[in-house]
Amino acid sequence: MKKLLLAAGIITSLGMTSCIKDYTCTCKDSNGNTFDKQTYPRTGLTDARKQCKDRQSFWANTTVPSAQCTIL
Repeated sequence: MKKLLLAAGIITSLGMTSCIKDYTCTCKDSNGNTFDKQTYPRTGLTDARKQCKDRQSFWANTTVPSAQCTIL
């Protein structure tokens, strides 16, 4: 019984952690042309998405109002 509880605890804790890896944020203009790429090394997906969204806001408020940035 203890082994079963231990295994369940390990599986639960692994499932709750996000995958840490390199993510790339790619920004495109309204014509579909890529004008910016940023790599976030050793980052969780949630943090990478937030940083990419912040990057899109930056471009949208400066020189490329139609910027669309996504994590690939």
